[in-house]
Amino acid sequence: KKISIIASGDPCFYGVTDYIKRNIKEEPIEIIPGLSSFQYLMSKIGKSWNGKFLGSVHGREEDFLTVVKENSMCIFLTDSKNSPKVLANKLFIENISCNIWVGENLSYEDEKITVGTPEEIMEKEFSSLSVFVVEEV
Repeated sequence: KKISIIASGDPCFYGVTDYIKRNIKEEPIEIIPGLSSFQYLMSKIGKSWNGKFLGSVHGREEDFLTVVKENSMCIFLTDSKNSPKVLANKLFIENISCNIWVGENLSYEDEKITVGTPEEIMEKEFSSLSVFVVEEV
């Protein structure tokens, strides 16, 4: 008997892969990934993510400010609690000088990529499921 599990996002990056492996131990698993949202955004903005911090604040806590201060570039998946607006506000309060890119609805007709400083980004509304890139200047 074969089953298929379809999930959005990269199945091996905070995705369903670990859960499936823990719960379906006796069966072989084939993973067929698609292009992830962070790969897509980094290609669109023409930035390499080699050696950069890649993390998620989607449904989990991350020491966001410490990570940003310790890395020249960070890429985060966001959610409604840790939205681009909230993250930009944290950067602004800490007076962190950086450029931010926010990718929304990536690869869809209504795709939007916004570039700005923390002060500019914290004044805007974004989709809760966005990719947030911060790069020191």
